Amino acid sequence: MREHLEPLPEETLTFSGEGHRLFIGGRGFDFQSLEVRPDGTMELDLQNPDPELTRLLGEGEPRVIYVVSREGVRDLVLQGCQLESRTIACHLKYRR
Repeated sequence: MREHLEPLPEETLTFSGEGHRLFIGGRGFDFQSLEVRPDGTMELDLQNPDPELTRLLGEGEPRVIYVVSREGVRDLVLQGCQLESRTIACHLKYRR
């Protein structure tokens, strides 16, 4: 059964790296903070950027990013994410 897709948020959603991790292609990445904006862009603050994360997002192929709590709860699924200069744009809808 397909999960319900929601429109992008009306207000900026903020996640702290203390309580969450990012997962792309089954691999987890730490981050400092993440803001998901209503215009479909994200601002991702990385304390020590992982070269693998930069490679995955910079390959030109849209990625799915899972924002998962440290307790293992999937809080947000962002689809169609690509690195655009220093920002990450998510052009498709998200699941919550």
